[in-house]
Amino acid sequence: MSSEVDYQILLGTYQQKSSELLSQTIALEARVRSSNHQIEVLNKQVNDLIAELERHKSIIAELKTAEFNRLEEEKEKQKLLEEEREQDNLHFGLVSAPEPKPKVARKKKINSAETNLLTQPAEGEV
Repeated sequence: MSSEVDYQILLGTYQQKSSELLSQTIALEARVRSSNHQIEVLNKQVNDLIAELERHKSIIAELKTAEFNRLEEEKEKQKLLEEEREQDNLHFGLVSAPEPKPKVARKKKINSAETNLLTQPAEGEV
């Protein structure tokens, strides 16, 4: 009789633990699937953001190139206008001579003979 009761206890324990283990396994599998789904969603968001960043980089590059080209065209136009003005001035004789440099007053060195004349009293002066 004791062995029949022992088998019943063993069978009941086995069924209970099997049920608990199955529940834990199912819960764990559900968490893994949920985590995998969340990872997929986040990966898609990251890829979308990377694609958007690349689009913005290309737009910035295009804008920089356009600005550079515009500045180069502006320089070329300015250069052509200056050349036209020079040609017009040469054609009409309007080329002006370079402006003269301003003269700077220079001090004259006084030699010792001139110094003696300036410091000695003149004849008749005392």
